[in-house]
Amino acid sequence: MSEPKRVVKVGKTPVLDPSEARILLDSIDVTTPVGLRDRALIGLMVCTTTRTAD
Repeated sequence: MSEPKRVVKVGKTPVLDPSEARILLDSIDVTTPVGLRDRALIGLMVCTTTRTAD
């Protein structure tokens, strides 16, 4: 049995630039538990993205 074939599709994924990411994170209301959760999750997603060229 062989491994499944890996297919990498190269496309144009929209990416936030740092100023857009900062505006998004700053717009979240952190005075509520839901706001804190949302900011943490979105911050994690923004900080862990990698570029294809890396």
